Order: sequence, then structure tokens, then C-alpha cells
Amino acid sequence: MIETRIQGMFGSVFGEYLVNQEVISKQQLEDAVLYQKEYNILLGKLAMERGYLDSAQVEEIINEQKLTPKKFGKLAKEKGYLTEKELEELKQVQSENHIFLGEVLNRLGYIDVEKLNVFLNSFKHYLESEQNAALDKLNQFSHKDMLQNVSEVVRDYFYYQGYVFKVKDIQDCSDIDLNGPVFLADQEFNKTGRALFGLQMSEEAVKVIAQGNPLYSSKQQDQAQEFDTTAQVVYNLNFVLCEILQGLGYKVKPGAIRFEFPREFEECVVISFDSILGTVNILYYFFNVE
Repeated sequence: MIETRIQGMFGSVFGEYLVNQEVISKQQLEDAVLYQKEYNILLGKLAMERGYLDSAQVEEIINEQKLTPKKFGKLAKEKGYLTEKELEELKQVQSENHIFLGEVLNRLGYIDVEKLNVFLNSFKHYLESEQNAALDKLNQFSHKDMLQNVSEVVRDYFYYQGYVFKVKDIQDCSDIDLNGPVFLADQEFNKTGRALFGLQMSEEAVKVIAQGNPLYSSKQQDQAQEFDTTAQVVYNLNFVLCEILQGLGYKVKPGAIRFEFPREFEECVVISFDSILGTVNILYYFFNVE
């Protein structure tokens, strides 16, 4: 479903909601987020403190997370670095010591408990209305179930790289003037149908994504390399996406990257996200998809 996750992403979006409602200031939110980061223990750091992982293993997993939406603990277990028992122990310790944004704001004296509870309830109603509005628009498209899953995968993919994406709008993109670099990846459905999945964003966002990728060389900061590196990120994302869609029962396989908008298609959809990178659009063009 297209929804804002209550865990993880919830705190960041709730903080922005409080700022928009003028309950707290932007500076107070920044203070609280910094406090939260310093207080909460990352799973990798906790694993090192317990002697389960060394620094090289933690760095290896963090780098791999840039190419997959999988969580740190799952990757560590898949690699054989952590046993199921060790992972559960670490998650339990992490959970017991986790402090949520609302609690931080209260500790810092920025909001009292009674007011916090009032705005938590109003925020949950706000999320429900936002979700229902998005779902109403999504129902207009013939591939709505797949698009729901795709938006979740893309959102999580970037979330684990440190970027919070929130659904802003969903609409037909045939009559929208999209500006900025576009990266489209082929997907083949049931051997007879095709789709183009991709991202469209600002050049500044391309630069940020490229520089955050281990394939990017900081010694050569030219636009051609930024575009090539970001194309590789989208190519990797397309493989992850197709693998997950296959697990959900779709007969789909990934294909090459292209940079131009298609001229003819049966259906086109743009899912717009607000993010720290600015507006990022998921694009989907469908051709004879059964």
C-alpha cells in the first residue's frame, strides 16, 4: 500500500508536520534529530560493540545497502556474519534503547506530553487522508497493484540510503511537462509486453545520488560521470525492482537503460515524491502489457 511508514520514516515526517503546524521551529526539529542520532545506536555499531562484526564487515554491508533495499541485519545474516540468535539479540537491545522523536522533543522541553499526544492523533488522521487521496488517484490506472508495490520498493530503496521520500501526487504523465534528466530502464512482461520504468529529477539531485554511490569517483566530478553513475543506480534499482515483482507473481525481467521519453505508449503514470533531493518522479510507460 502507498502509505507513510509509521516506523523509521514516521519520525521524520511527523517532525515536518509539527513545523508546518507551527508547533515547533525548524531549529528545534534539527536539534531533536541530532539528539536522536547521537542517542540511538545503529545496528552495525552495536554489533561491533558486542564483538559480532568487525569494522570491515560493517563497511561492506553499508556499501551493499546502497545497491539494495535490504536492511543491515538481513544482509549480515545472509552473509553469515550474524546468526539468527545474534541478530534477534541486537534488535532487542536496539529496540529497548531507541528513543522516538516525540520523546526527544519532550525531553528538550519543546513540547509537553499532553500537546504531543494531541498532535500525534491529528497527524495519524492527516496521514490517513493523504493515503486515501493517493489511493483514489491510483485507482484510475489499470496497473494500480503493481504501481503500489513499485512505489514502496523505490521509497524503501532510497530510505536505506538516507533519503526520505513522501508521495506527493500520482497522475497521468502524458500531458505533463517534465523537466530534468530522465533515466528509463526496460522491463519485459510475459515476453509480449514491455514497460519503461524510470526516475526523473533535477540535475542537482543527479549529482547528489552520483556522489553517494561507491562507483562514483570524487576525483572526476564532471556531468557525464554523474549521469553515467546515476544511470547505473537506476539500472541496479531496476534489477532489485524486477526481482521483487517476480516474487509477487509478475513475469518480468530487466533490460537496458535509455534516456529519451517514448513517443507512443498505452498508459503512462508519474508518481511524484517530495524528498531531501527535491521532487523526484517515478515514471512508468506501458506498452501492450497483458
